[in-house]
Amino acid sequence: MLQQNGNRKGALCDEFKDLDKEFQALRWQDVDAASVGGMGDRLVGHIVISGLPLLGKTHASIGGGQIHVAPVLGLRLPGHTNNEGSQELVLGGLEAEAFRCCQLVDYVLRGCGANWADLMSMTLHVPDLNAEKFQGIEHIIDAFAAEQNCPPITKSIIGCLQLRLSAAVQMEVVALSSTLQPVQLRPLPPPGLEKPYVETTPSQSVKAAAAAACAP
Repeated sequence: MLQQNGNRKGALCDEFKDLDKEFQALRWQDVDAASVGGMGDRLVGHIVISGLPLLGKTHASIGGGQIHVAPVLGLRLPGHTNNEGSQELVLGGLEAEAFRCCQLVDYVLRGCGANWADLMSMTLHVPDLNAEKFQGIEHIIDAFAAEQNCPPITKSIIGCLQLRLSAAVQMEVVALSSTLQPVQLRPLPPPGLEKPYVETTPSQSVKAAAAAACAP
C-alpha cells in the first residue's frame, strides 16, 4: 500500500526490486513539474516533469478538469541507462515493462496534483496480443492499483503490430484533475455590452499542486 512518505510496499515491489530501487530517489523528493505552455489565458496546460524519460515534448496536458498523460513505455530512468542520453527498456519483458509504465504514470499524476485513484480510463497497446499477454498485463495493473487501495481501472488493451524501441507495452491514461482548476472562458456578452478583456490565471499553479500532492 502507499505509505504517507510515498514509499510503496507490496508484492510487486518485491517482484521487481531493481525497478523499485530506481524509483527510490524520486519518491523521496518533491515532484518537479513545470508548465511549458498554456495555463495563462488558455484552457489547456502542457506539463513536463524532470527525472522521467520523455517520448515526445510533454508528459501530460491538463484542461477541462482532466489530465491526459502522454503515452509511456517501460523505460529506464535517465541516469540508469547503459549509454548516457539513450532510451532503454527495462529488463524482464512484458510484466516488468507494464510495472514500469505504472510507476511512470503514477509519478506524472503526482506532478499534476492527482494520483492513481483519480484515473478515469487507461489504454494499452500490445504487439501480437494474445490471451497470455492480456492476463499478464491485467495482473500487473490490478495489483498495482490494489497496493494503493484503489479499485481496478477501466482499461482497453489493444493489439498492434509494433511499438517504438520494440517495446512490449505502451500505456496512456486520462485522469480527473482534482486540484488544478482549468481557466474558464468568460461567456460572451450581448452585442453592444462588451467589456475590456481581463486576463485570468489558474487558481493553483502546477508547482503548488505538485507540492500538495506530495505532502504527508
